[in-house]
Amino acid sequence: AVDVSGLLNWGDPRLQLTTSMELAWDAAWLAPRATTPLTDGSFITHVCQLHTAELRRRGVSRRLPGRDAGPETYDYHTVQPSRWAPMGGRFTRLGDVAELLADEDGRLVVMGAGDEIAVQFLLPDEPPRPGFRRSLVLSSWGYDKDADLNTIHGASSEPYPLRGKSYPTYHDFEQRADAAWHTRHQ
Repeated sequence: AVDVSGLLNWGDPRLQLTTSMELAWDAAWLAPRATTPLTDGSFITHVCQLHTAELRRRGVSRRLPGRDAGPETYDYHTVQPSRWAPMGGRFTRLGDVAELLADEDGRLVVMGAGDEIAVQFLLPDEPPRPGFRRSLVLSSWGYDKDADLNTIHGASSEPYPLRGKSYPTYHDFEQRADAAWHTRHQ
């Protein structure tokens, strides 16, 4: 989810997306932001509290070719060895990482190829009202650093990006309060 309220002209609600990456889109939606029921009661939003988050080693999902010139997809249930050499550097230790995900404080879970985070959220105590159904939307932010030779510091997970700063401004690792979390070396 991306907040475009400051960019959007509702009289002409077209957006132009520009990137240096090849992206294939099948859909994009615009939706109003609401934290309380609309006057007609058509929906109610709740923020679900993070209950658990476990970083674990899983392996790489089997890649499936795209159909009809579409993007490639992945078969989560079939794990295979990675085709790429592992990126060097420090990564977050395996196990409970809920503390790193609990707040938007700029702290990172640094994951390597084949890592995953299994998350659980607490649902609201009350069930949906009659005629309503529950839909869940996961909103997250993060960084993706590949090991391409043209990527600055592409051979290492470090240095880490700093939220709110333009790439390539980075945290000083030794001064990071969460340095104790990034103890796994590759």
